[in-house]
Amino acid sequence: MNIFRNNSFIRNAGILFSGSIITSILGFVYWIGCSKIFIPEEIGKAGALLSLSGIIVTIADFGLCIGLIRYFNDFSNKIKLVNVVITLTLCNSLIISILCCLVAPLFSIKFNLFNEFTNIILFSCTTISQSLIYTLGSIFLAMRKTQYGFYQDLSSYIIKMILIFPLYFILGGYKAILISTFIGLLAAGILLGFKHLSKTINNYKFKPNIDYRYVSAFYKCSFSNQTSKIMQDAQMLLIPVIGNVILTEKESGIFYVIWIFSVAFRIIPNSFLNSLFAEASLSKSIFKSLLLKSIRNCFIILLLIEIIVYSTAKYILLIFGSEYSLFGEMPFILLTLANLFWTLNYSAIICCRIHLNNLDVILIGLILVISTLFSVILLGKEHGMIGIGYGYIIGNAVASAYSIYVITKTLSINEY
Repeated sequence: MNIFRNNSFIRNAGILFSGSIITSILGFVYWIGCSKIFIPEEIGKAGALLSLSGIIVTIADFGLCIGLIRYFNDFSNKIKLVNVVITLTLCNSLIISILCCLVAPLFSIKFNLFNEFTNIILFSCTTISQSLIYTLGSIFLAMRKTQYGFYQDLSSYIIKMILIFPLYFILGGYKAILISTFIGLLAAGILLGFKHLSKTINNYKFKPNIDYRYVSAFYKCSFSNQTSKIMQDAQMLLIPVIGNVILTEKESGIFYVIWIFSVAFRIIPNSFLNSLFAEASLSKSIFKSLLLKSIRNCFIILLLIEIIVYSTAKYILLIFGSEYSLFGEMPFILLTLANLFWTLNYSAIICCRIHLNNLDVILIGLILVISTLFSVILLGKEHGMIGIGYGYIIGNAVASAYSIYVITKTLSINEY
């Protein structure tokens, strides 16, 4: 207990890890409920829209949240810093989400639902609320107050779970899922996120501020890191969108639930490595030991999870329904296995972010997105969900070869 209390890396990693487990369990329960009351076709539509929304949140960030974590302690006026970052990310999200609604139908008839004006409003509101929660979570991580990020995430899931059933009877279909998500995220951000900011930053009060010049210090790391983050998130968030396009509506719904379940295990590397980024940004002298510990712990836990999934996948998926178990067993095993390679890639990206190694950040992200999307589209068209699973493993494995080189090179630097 003393180690947990006195070591901020262990404490924040522990909070991120345990908090993510709890929210993932709630998310698991949420999607179990959705699978019982919605047909797979409706889940597929909602999943594609939520994934598309997530891509917009990543793009709209423009590297602000990464820069915030990296340089938070360099700013004396933290109230202005926080308000500028929040305002810019929300404005960016609104503009890009509207543009997306206008362009998406040109690429697939499955996005013709944006021809309905209410869907544009609903999609934009959902995207803004996701952006708000993501930005507030980054602020709390920068201040090493990760428990507040956990509180708002927990609240958003609880609100979604409460709302989904009455919304199903009122609206039905994918709109009920989107509305429950929007209200849950927005309520958690406003009621808890801003409340905890006022506790953490003296005299804090939100006031919109679009003074982008105030965060100009972020630019030296924001372009490369944001480019990498877009590519890193794109290969994750575009997979359900691609699945929605190349699979049947029923298969896309089954695949989305399996996808959400498998990527939830990334809370393990995310917790350790995001905490590592926050800690090492303050002191590079502790970087090597923390990195090695993070990778070791992640692999031990992920290997145990893969063994369990391999042995019990079809029984686990029965919780969602017989169709999920029948068609999703092998894709679930493959997607879970890919998390091992993804951990190496994310570890290398964290190394580069800490040392401002812009070229390698971009190269890793570029290799990751090209190899993954190419493999997924090629194999997915021929072999359906199983093909997407194999393609996702291949893409991450190809990128991890270069990531291992980057990690080895970084650890060999004399300062360590």
